[in-house]
Order: sequence, then structure tokens, then C-alpha cells
Amino acid sequence: MTANPPLPVLTDWSYAKLKKAPGHYYETYYEKDFVIAAHNYKSHFGRLSELQASDVVVFTDVSGTAHYYEVVILETLPKNATKEMITSGFDLSLYTCTLGGGSRVTVRCTAAENSV
Repeated sequence: MTANPPLPVLTDWSYAKLKKAPGHYYETYYEKDFVIAAHNYKSHFGRLSELQASDVVVFTDVSGTAHYYEVVILETLPKNATKEMITSGFDLSLYTCTLGGGSRVTVRCTAAENSV
């Protein structure tokens, strides 16, 4: 799955802001447990569940540095599983709600070498 064009990530999130673009939810790319949230719109994370283990995710920071991550696992979390979302121990988590909003499609990633 390729985001085409690449998606911007807002510096913070709110439900209103997520209508425009994915948002930074927790921590940073310098830390473990970096989390990005987005709505399940086709133009945002609507295809998130299509990612598979070993796929590569690239996050480009504001200075233009690309940070590469490898998908490890996809999981579905209850919508109120905030602690599990932010304390996963994975370097990067991407998540969106399911169509009914009752749970969260979550992709867990580890940092990878800076090459594809």
C-alpha cells in the first residue's frame, strides 16, 4: 500500500483536526511508542488494514529526514484501549477506527534500516 500523495501529519490531533489530516497522537519518532492517528477515510488511513508484516512505512519529519519502519503486526484494539495504544513498546503505531467506530485497526512497526 502506498499513500499517494504522501499524507501530512499534523503536530497534534483533535477530532476536528483529524477531518483534515492524520495527527500526532503520542510521543515522537525519537521515542518508542510514537503513535499517529487518522480517520478511516480513503484519503487517510482507510486502507491501513491492507498493510502486512514486513511492509515498509516511511515517516518524513519536518527537516526532510526519512524514518523507515517495518510492519510487525496488525491488531484490533477496543476503542477505549488508550493505555494499550500508547504503551505498546513498538517504535511506531498507526491507527484508525473501524467502520462502526467500535474498535481501532492498529498497525505496529519497528524501526528499520534507512533504506528500502
